[in-house]
Amino acid sequence: MSERNLRKSALAAQNNADLCAAVFAAHGLSVRLDGTALVCAGMPPPLYPKVVTLRPEIGADLFRSENMAAQSAFAVKDSFADLPLEQLPAETLFSTTWIRKEASAEVPSGAPWKRIATKEDLTR
Repeated sequence: MSERNLRKSALAAQNNADLCAAVFAAHGLSVRLDGTALVCAGMPPPLYPKVVTLRPEIGADLFRSENMAAQSAFAVKDSFADLPLEQLPAETLFSTTWIRKEASAEVPSGAPWKRIATKEDLTR
């Protein structure tokens, strides 16, 4: 992976971890977030991962250091698809790739955008 693509993938992984952290906080769950991974302290809500990796080449030590071996099944978002699953009691359920579209700095002047300020605006 090129350095440029690695930076973009790391940004996407961090964005995903931030989303998960917000959902976990809304459910009263604490997290550990560092440069390696986001780890939910409790059991995350359905369809959310317990772990989101934030950089490649983390290895299985993350799971040993978090003492996850004794826990029941949980999901991991392997953001770089390089965790050594053969060293873990884990299996790949599905695989995807990050996609990105560069944002345009300009908003067309005739764009029908309106600030949503009320519940009624949001309902419409």
